[in-house]
Amino acid sequence: MMLREAAASIAYKASCRTFQAGMKAANYALGYRIPDHIEGAGCSGQAARILKEHGAGRVFLVTDANIVKLGLLSELLKNLEGEGIQYEIFSDVAANPTSDNVEAGFAQ
Repeated sequence: MMLREAAASIAYKASCRTFQAGMKAANYALGYRIPDHIEGAGCSGQAARILKEHGAGRVFLVTDANIVKLGLLSELLKNLEGEGIQYEIFSDVAANPTSDNVEAGFAQ
């Protein structure tokens, strides 16, 4: 019995490694872009600038209602407006989003 489980484990690992190698190769063909990473003081201004540089004219912000109530988006929204980027906020998201949250955001 242990031999069968060991063989199954090896086969599973091999299939996972094959899948990972295939995805790595596909990333080159699909033109995957490495995301811009920003953090620290003033990052909301940087985010708006980067979005503008990438040609974004409209963005869809997904957050929860408490972030909006606390005003934590105000600086970002001001910077988006300063860059002439339109935005829409979807804040009807649970702490651990469900597929229903995704569908509701998509419908908006």
